[in-house]
Order: sequence, then structure tokens, then C-alpha cells
Amino acid sequence: MKATSKTLRRKGIFRFAILLTAAAAILGATVSLPFDTGKAAPGAAEVVKELYKRPAPNFDLNASLHLPNARQATSAQLSALNNLKASVNSPNMTTRWNDFGGSPDVIYDFASQPYAGTPEEAARAFVMQNAGIFGVTELNNFRVFSSRNALGGHLVRFQQTFNGVAVENGGIGIVMNANKQVIMASGPFFRDVAVNTQPSLSAQQARTAANNDLNQFYVGLPAAATNLLKNGLSILSQQLASVENIPPTLSIYPTANGYRLAWKVAKFSTNPFGLYMVTVDANTGEILGRKDFLAFQTTPGAETADIYPKYPQIDQNLKDNSIISSCTANGVVAPCGQERVNLRSFDPSNRVTGVNGTLTGAHTIVNNALATKQPFGQAALGTWHFRKDDPAALEARTNEEDQLAEPAEHQDEINAFFFVTYLVEYVDYLHIGGDNTTIGGGAFPDDYPNKTTPLPATVHIPNVLLALDVANGELPDPTHPDFVKIVLGLDNALALNLTSLIEAVTASKSPVVVNPTVYGHGYFFNDLALEGTVPYHEGMHAITSPIAGLEGEEGSAMNEGQADMWAFTITDNASLGDYVVNAKGFRQLFRDNGRDPDSIAYIRSARSTLKYSDYGTFGATGQVEEHRDGEIYMSTMWDIREMMNRVYPEDTTYKRPRAKDGLPQKAITRGTNIFERDFLGSMYILGTTSPDTMVKARDAFIVADQMLYPSDSTDPDAPGKHRALIEQIFAAKELGINAREVSGGQATISTQVSHFAGGQAAPAVPQNVKITPASAKSVTVTWNPVPGAVAYEVLKRKTALAGQREPNGKRVFADGDASTTGYRHAFFTAGDQTSWVDEGPIFEVFAPTGLKDVFDSEYVVRAIGVNSTGQLGWSNFSGSSQALQTRQDVTAQVDSAISNISFANGVMAFDNRLTNARGAFSTDKTLYKPLEFQIVSISNPSVTVRNADANGNTFVYSETLTLGQTSAAKRIEFNDPMAQMFSFDAKIYANAFAGSIVGTGSQNSDGSSNPPAAVTYSIFTETKTGALVAGEPTATGGTSATWGDPAFKGITWDDVLVTTKSDALALEGRLTSATAIDLDFELRTMDGQVLMRSAGPTATEFVSSAVQPNTTYVFRVLGFANGPSTFQIVSNQLLPQGSPNENGGTRTVGGSSTVSATTNVLTRLVRFTVNPLTRTVSVRIL
Repeated sequence: MKATSKTLRRKGIFRFAILLTAAAAILGATVSLPFDTGKAAPGAAEVVKELYKRPAPNFDLNASLHLPNARQATSAQLSALNNLKASVNSPNMTTRWNDFGGSPDVIYDFASQPYAGTPEEAARAFVMQNAGIFGVTELNNFRVFSSRNALGGHLVRFQQTFNGVAVENGGIGIVMNANKQVIMASGPFFRDVAVNTQPSLSAQQARTAANNDLNQFYVGLPAAATNLLKNGLSILSQQLASVENIPPTLSIYPTANGYRLAWKVAKFSTNPFGLYMVTVDANTGEILGRKDFLAFQTTPGAETADIYPKYPQIDQNLKDNSIISSCTANGVVAPCGQERVNLRSFDPSNRVTGVNGTLTGAHTIVNNALATKQPFGQAALGTWHFRKDDPAALEARTNEEDQLAEPAEHQDEINAFFFVTYLVEYVDYLHIGGDNTTIGGGAFPDDYPNKTTPLPATVHIPNVLLALDVANGELPDPTHPDFVKIVLGLDNALALNLTSLIEAVTASKSPVVVNPTVYGHGYFFNDLALEGTVPYHEGMHAITSPIAGLEGEEGSAMNEGQADMWAFTITDNASLGDYVVNAKGFRQLFRDNGRDPDSIAYIRSARSTLKYSDYGTFGATGQVEEHRDGEIYMSTMWDIREMMNRVYPEDTTYKRPRAKDGLPQKAITRGTNIFERDFLGSMYILGTTSPDTMVKARDAFIVADQMLYPSDSTDPDAPGKHRALIEQIFAAKELGINAREVSGGQATISTQVSHFAGGQAAPAVPQNVKITPASAKSVTVTWNPVPGAVAYEVLKRKTALAGQREPNGKRVFADGDASTTGYRHAFFTAGDQTSWVDEGPIFEVFAPTGLKDVFDSEYVVRAIGVNSTGQLGWSNFSGSSQALQTRQDVTAQVDSAISNISFANGVMAFDNRLTNARGAFSTDKTLYKPLEFQIVSISNPSVTVRNADANGNTFVYSETLTLGQTSAAKRIEFNDPMAQMFSFDAKIYANAFAGSIVGTGSQNSDGSSNPPAAVTYSIFTETKTGALVAGEPTATGGTSATWGDPAFKGITWDDVLVTTKSDALALEGRLTSATAIDLDFELRTMDGQVLMRSAGPTATEFVSSAVQPNTTYVFRVLGFANGPSTFQIVSNQLLPQGSPNENGGTRTVGGSSTVSATTNVLTRLVRFTVNPLTRTVSVRIL
């Protein structure tokens, strides 16, 4: 125990006294800090929530009603589908039905007959032949939306119409190979459309209704703020002027119980800020939908610039002071991370226009929207240098402390120019320069979005989302010293997706248009224009949307996810926004909200642990939010890329443009090359589908791989070379073979794969899986290596949820599989890695958050390897492993610190803190929650405990304490009406690590049929005892000079013989000792073969092995840290259920054994003596 003022130690007894005068007791009262009770400070989750909030929220009537879908397949449609299967000889054709549309969502794993004519004619011929499948009754009810040659074949998408009016999200997409054989068809095509297509409302009335809808979100801003926003909003209004020329367009809006005629109205609004499509009922004026298409986040060659190819160095100086440190290279001092480069694709006229912050080039147009900007004199010299403060050279060092500083603020426009130029060069190389490879060459069209149309980027965009702050009651005060910085400092980057808006409103393919991107320099954040992943993310919104469409609610999430993924793969970095969030202001914001600033690490991580069952779980109430939901898709893509790199690590052949000079000399792995081509190919295939979902993204990736990397180029129906890999990783994210798109706000998850993927030959099952605490909030999973494994998969489940799905606590989801083991994917590791640390969930801006309970889950491991066919095979699950805990009396190990003693109105009270001073009786010394301070006796019968948490005598500390850590104070109160002296005795209990169940053997995964029923064994048990005279402290590496020496038998080692029964299957032994500190234990055959050895740091050990019946085996006990000691061995033989040799009941097992990690436990009592008159408490351990 620990004294706060005076401690005496004598003969192993701690005695201390705590003295507190009455005056000190009064002065020691609780200190109150000023607190505004009118408005509670937002939590950290609210801080993150504000990042994603929209001025006018998205709305969809169907999603709000949650009506069940009613358009199930008819017998005629199923018959037509069976006819197609028979005609193409594909009985295992993959088909998924769309109950909202009443037709197939997707059909693939087949190859039709070749069709003649143009790709459009071939596609129409296929639809005509199979009209019964889709419910097509009138072939004039669809028109071509898009048609392009890609992936060595043809991609055609038809838009569904009725009486010439487009049906929202209705149509048929067709993917054909080079022979015009259809290999994929997608819907939905809405069945039985019937609606009057003559509107009651005019187009102008619809526009008025849309304006009225948006006006409800209008927020009045002070004139001073409006003036500062004017320049930035003016630039965007000019870039988006064409929106006003888009006329309201009639559309048919499907619902679960019918169809409604609607007007779609496009509008760019500055207040509320956004690029909106409002869907208005053409007869009633009701608002059916609102969607914001704003996506968050001299001579040529003679000009030079200082740019940040990645971002400025992140260090404590940046985090705490907003100062970019200086580094020296080749004698040149510059901000860390900065490089000087020659500008390329850069117009000579920029020497003139650059003075005012406007830069143009082949790939981008950059504008500076800063209201306070001053002319940039360096531009006339053809230099954009920001290494140092040198007024004579018109140069200033990059300034993260003050984004308005001149001329340093002009760093943003040249950095944005560099990043966007490099992004388009990278995309161009994928489509043209790098498209003629030895595997699947020439797959992508040479014409792609922004090939010839520069991509606009506006920097220093002001806080156009300021209205959100005002709506939250945080009106900026014009007299505040930071008022200008608040209004001009947007903590975001945005892409205004005009292409998708035009296509959504008109249901026609958009011509090439300008999709502006804008970048704030931040108020809480660091400058968003200085980190490459941010422009790459926003730029890929603009480039990919015209290719893939990415329509619908899930499509919006996928749009965020694909943009993240391109940023990750281009930079070969598994996170986005690292520099942006490691900002002084943002970190302080977290401190102010009671959160550790080091818990924020990035804007998003490629290693997000979110899965499909987590869809729509943003915030406390479970909301759909495209950035968070996009992490599900993005992290799936990252896992595929990582797995490809493990299979194809060769990195000498494949290249990408180099950021510094644009030359194709950046080496990448073959795996990255395959991934990026499959990923881009899947975007083109998604261009044939609408709306887009994550399940369709899985299908598109499978088909893209089939077209780009066929396993048999002579068989049009052959799967892609990476089919099993793709299926298994999607299944790991709960997007398996039986998953269904979100419908009625509910996702249908699946962790199973097709028979093709699940039946692949695989490596052996990993053995000896063990769990040990790595910290108070993390565990280490280890396993034995498996020959031929290129990777491993670690999975986990709550022990209470065996055979069940784990609920997310916010939103209900459906299970598409008939059964499950309950295990969820945790992580993929490389083949040379046989351990992994589980640090808890990863999502949003947060670094791993730690495990809430290191004992509540069990883990399994699978080995992954390339088989003779070139496909990847996943092994069965290993046996399960779980960290075990035991309740210990830790009174002797804990110090108590008492303070704030008081006596008033017959109540004696004090604060008590507990310190883990000497550690639990376990290998990691940690005291796991809950700690219990249990009062076991009070000397004075008139005194009673007043405020116990449990049982009238127990105070519960819901904290885990590592060695040396101290708990928060807990107030302990006694009723002492007579103010009499009394003493009380207390014990302290905590949980401790007690070893782990060792996973051996194997068990089926979710990818197979139902896991086999648990096996029940009969048990024959017997107890053996013995003694050792001494230990062998010189033993190292599992050997010693005396172990096994007959002269030392019974002294440092001993053998205990056990003969198995006639029907014995396995033998296990558990060694314990009440007197030894550390013993080791072996199970041997009579000829000396060691079957298993257990050598933990305690005297409690466990061994087991399969055995032969009627055979004698040896339990060998090996002394180590012990004097004269007795030991006990409990021997259990596992027998067939119902064995006549049973004497110990039965046990149901799954191929696991147990090892211990506890040390000998000391039992103590602590006595507290309380004197109300002197206001003292004395404490001693008994």
C-alpha cells in the first residue's frame, strides 16, 4: 500500500498514517472550474460529424418510408432465366435478383453466342432474346445511354423509358467480349411501369418548388462574412453557370408500391451551398428527393517551383506550433519535404496571369480565391519559390502559421497545379502509355475524361460552408480577432460533380464538362492544398464519375471510396489527410473536447475495419454518410491491392509516371499493376450499371479481371486468374456471394464465397494459435508458419456469439447466408509474418482505438497460398484461441492513496486512489477491470458503509491498471453518527491474464457448408502427485545438465507414467504446484519422443496430444525456480462419447488446449483505522 505522507516498512508489513487537519480538510474541498451550463461542449464524435455535414441534407422518399420491396421474380421470368442457363450451358451462372425493380440485378459467369452488327445492335439482340428475364415487353422502352470500347470488349448501357420519359435508375447494362459475346448483364429494369406522363405542374412551378425546398436551409450571414466569401463564390458561380441552362426534366420515380411522375430540377446554390438535384412530384409538388452533388474532399519548361511531392514533414513542431521544420540536403536549407522542380504542361502566359494567382496548363486551370491576396511578383520571373524569407527576391517561406501571409500564400496555387498535373499524367499513362503490357494490353480507351479538358482547381476557397456554423448557433463575431481567418479558412476540399448532376437530371450521357475542385487552406486544419492525397482524391471524383456513374446512395459512398483508393495507390500510402489533421488548431479542438489529440491520425485509413454490416452506422443514431460508408469499399480495394502485391512482388518491369518529372520511371510491383488495371476496368463496367452498389462493385471487379486476365483465353466463360482472391476478400468484408444491396435502409451481408472460390486447393491449416496481451487494450495473435503460404487471414468473434452475427448496435442488417461461424475478418498479414497485434477498430480520423475487453473474443487463422491453377486457396480455420482471465486477490500488490478527508453531519468520507504497485500474479502484471475494493469488516457496529457500488460493501473501479498506473479517485463514505473512532478491513480484487487457449486442429469456415457439429468426448480422469527436491536454475533453451540424468531423478526432474485406455483418443495433463514458482512440463513417449512441451513462466503448465490406446506415456516434470516442492498432475483421457471407461463426465471440444499464464497468488488483508476526531486514517497490510 502507498502512503501519501509517511510510510514505514518493517518485516514485510506496510504501515502508514495519513494526517489531515480540519483547516486542511476545508481547504482541500473540490475545486470548481468555470463551466458554461448553457451549452455542453461537443464530444469528439461531434467534431468528426461536423466534417461531413451538408448545408441541405440529402433526402430520398423511398429511404425514408422503409417500405418492403414487392417485385419478386415471376415464374415466367425464372423460366426464361433457366432457358438462358441451358442455352449457354452455364448451370452455375451467378444471378442476383432486384426485388425493387422486379428484374435481375446482375447476371454473369456465362458467355452467350456471338452477335452480329454494332455493339449496340448486338446488345439489343441479347435483350430481345431474353426479354422475358427482364420483364421487357416493349423494345422501344429503352435507349442507348452510353457505348464504349474498353477492356478488350464493348460496354453498352441502355436507359429505360416509358412513353419517352426516363425511369430513374432503370435500364440494362451489357458487357461483351471482343467476339460480341455477352458475359454480363445488369439491371434493374423496372417491371410493369404504368403512369400518366402528363404533368399537372409546369417546369417553372417545379423549379419554384425546388427553390422553396432549398430556401428552408438558407442561413443569414453577417455582411462582413458575405464580403469575404464573395470572391470565392463568384469564381465557382462562373465555373458552374451552365447549371442554370439545364431545364427541369420529367422522370418516372419508382416506389416500392408504384410509380410517380416527377420533375428533376438542377441548381447551384451559394446559400445553402451545394450542387443540387431536387426531385419534385409533377402532380402534387411534394419533394421526393434532394441530392447534393458536392463531393467532400518565359518558354515552356523554363519555370521552376518549390512544391511538396507528398506533404510537409509531420513532427511535433508542426503539431504543436504550426511550424514546418527545416531540413538540409546538399547544402540547401528548405522546409522539410519541399523540392524544387521544373514545371511541365505549364503555359508561358502564367508569367503574366500568375501575378494574380491564375495558372493554366494542358491539364489544369488554377485560381486563387483569397479575398486578401496581393500580387505575386515572382511570377514575372518564372519562379514560384518558397524556401526562405527573402524580400529582395520576392520570396517567402511556406507559412502554415498564417495562411494569409504574403507572398507565402501563393504556395497553394503552384502546389495544386503540380498535384493535378501529376494526377492527369498518371491517369493518362494507365489509359495510353502503360496500356500495352504483356498481360491484357490495349484495354482502355485512349479518350477519357479530362484528357483534353483541363481540370479546374481553386485554392484558398473561403468557408463556403459557414452557414453550417451559423445554423449551429456559432455565428462568427466580426469583432473577434480571428474573424477574417475563420471566414476565409475552409476546413475541407470539395469536388462539384457537374457531370453526375447533368446525367441524373437528364438521364442522358453528359458531354465533357468542367467538374471544378476547390481547396481550403484550413482554420483548424493544416493547408489542404499542400497534401497530394487531397487533390488526387478530389480530382478522381471529377475523372471517374463520368466513367463509372456511381449513382445512388451506395454509389455516393463508392465514389468517396474509389477516390480515396486512387489517392492511396498513387502515393503508395495507406492513409489520406495525415498532414491535414496533424494541425495545431485541430489537435487543440480535440483537447478542448476531452480527447487525446494523438488519437487523430488521418482523414481516413485504407485499413479501416468497417464492413458491410456497418453500413449506415455513422453517428450516435446510425446514419448513412458517404465518407464513412465509403471506407467499406475503399478498404476492400486496399486489401485486394495488398494481396496482389504478395502474390506478384516483382517490381522491375512495370512503371508509372514519376511525380518529380512525369517520366514513366517509377517502379511498381506487378501486383499493383494488375490491381490498378482491374480497378480501373471495374469503373468502366460500373458505367453499364445503375444504381451502383458495393455488391455490383464486387461483380464488376470479377468481370474486369475475367476480361483483362482470363485464366483461359480460348474459353470466353473461363474465370479471371484472380477470381478466388477477389471473392474471398470481398467476403471478408461481408460482401460475399449471398450479399444484397442496401434496400429499405438495410444491407444483406454474406461471408460465403462461390463453390469455385471455396473449393480451391489451399495450404495447411495454421497451428499453435495463441493470444497474449500486448497492452491493456491490445492482444498479440501468434501462430506457426505454414509452408507455401503467401498470406494469412486473422479472424475473431465474441465468445458469446458463436454461430451468430455480431450486431452493430445502431442499424439492423440481414444475413444472406444460411449459417455462420460468427467469425469476422480482422486482418490479412504477409506470408512471412506469423504474428499480428489487434489494437482495436480503425475508422474515420481515429488511430486504432484499442480493445474494450481483451478477454471477450476468440481468434482463428487461415493460411492463403497459390495453387497449381494459379488461383489463391484459403485454408480452413485453425482451432480457436482466446486469452483467459482469472479473479485474483491483489491486496498485497496495490497501494492506496487517501486524500480529501472530511467529516460532516455524521458522515466520514475520503477519496481513495489505487495504484498497481507490484502487479498482478501474471506474466503481464496488469490489473484488468473491474477492480473491487471490498470492505470485509468494520470494528464499530454503529458505523456502516454509506455509498458502496455493490453488495453494500464493495466499491468498483471500472479501470484497467498497467504496472505503475493509478486509478481515478473514488469517494468512500461511512455513516458514523456518533463520530466514534473505528477501523475497517478491506480486500482488493482484480482480473488477471491467466494464459490462453491454444488453437490446434482445424474447423470449417463460413465458405463451406454448415460447420460440423461439435464433438463430445467422454473423459477418464486421474490425479498424480509427486515432489522435487530442487530446481535447475542453469537451464536455458529448454535443456539443462541434470534433466534426464538418472542421478537427479526426483531431485530436479521426475517422470509420471500414464497408460491409456483401450479406446483413448487423446491425452492431456495439467500440472500445478502450491509451492514451486516455475516448473516446466513435457508429454513424452516411452522411447523419449517429446510430443508437447509447456514452458511458461509459472508452475502451472498444460500439455496434450493425440495418443494410441493401451499405451504408456510419460509426463515429465522439470524443476526450474523451486526449492523442495510438491506437484499435482490432473490427467484426462478423451474417449468416444458413451465409453464404458468414462469416470469424469463429458466435454464438447473443437480441437483446442489450454496453457496458463498466472503466477502464485498471495492473499492479504488491508486494515484502515479511521479517527474522526483527529481526522486521520491509518493503513496497514495484515
